[in-house]
Amino acid sequence: MHRRTLALLFAFVPAACSSSDYFHGDFADGITGPLGDPMPKATAEQQATFQRGLEVAKRRFDLVDGLGPSFNVTFCAACHERPVIGARLACTATSS
Repeated sequence: MHRRTLALLFAFVPAACSSSDYFHGDFADGITGPLGDPMPKATAEQQATFQRGLEVAKRRFDLVDGLGPSFNVTFCAACHERPVIGARLACTATSS
């Protein structure tokens, strides 16, 4: 009896919640783009800033640049690369 009640309940739930109940409109044009790219409507200054940040993420650092002894990689994108360069930390950080 309990299974039949659950089956009936789940049969009617999708009909009670149509997709139009959750639609809040379309995205504004130009605010989304492929991961790893600047926003399509970014200004020239914002695009230049994005490119500088990308260059820094790919740059190899060493001890002369101030890279300390607790790093096991030499560039930011070694860890910040999933799903694209600049993404959140993918490596396991340790502190001593």
